[in-house]
Amino acid sequence: MPLMYDLGAGLKGASQAMKERGWEVVTLDIDPRFGCDITADVRTWHYIGSRRPDLLWFSMPCDEFSRESMPWCKTGNVPDMSLILACLRIRDEMQPLNWVTENVKGAINYFKPVMGSYRFHAGPFYLWGWFPPLGKVDMRTFRKKESYSSSAPAERAAIPYALSYSMAVAIESQIALPLPNKAWSGQEPA
Repeated sequence: MPLMYDLGAGLKGASQAMKERGWEVVTLDIDPRFGCDITADVRTWHYIGSRRPDLLWFSMPCDEFSRESMPWCKTGNVPDMSLILACLRIRDEMQPLNWVTENVKGAINYFKPVMGSYRFHAGPFYLWGWFPPLGKVDMRTFRKKESYSSSAPAERAAIPYALSYSMAVAIESQIALPLPNKAWSGQEPA
């Protein structure tokens, strides 16, 4: 059974398809309202497990990167990179087979000196890291972030099922697991 760690999990969109497909998923977030397996700050959390994960996924807040990329909102402050540095430390502790850091287009210039160029993007979601090719991700059912109220930041930040599903299938193919009979219909689960 593949193992995924979903850090900065929030509503657990990044790991939803993996969970449905029978993966062992461990979720972590600093906010206890999300009911994750681990409630902790990644800047002080350390991996003490012995099993090497098949996937480490890290989603950090994008608001500072988004703000600094919009001329009408710029503050001139450099976004806090402590979360991304913590992610890289945890990646080194875990030694996952695949890892992803997800953020927005506005993070490109800040992430590039630390992680190089992004490897994939679908809609507003940009992915850095090491993972198999995803091919085309069907984002037709994706509800745009702008359609959510600014009072619903978790919903605005949720990873769409199509992206989670594409990553699950790509990694399962890479590790030569038999794929479940249940194929994704192209519709978000209820």
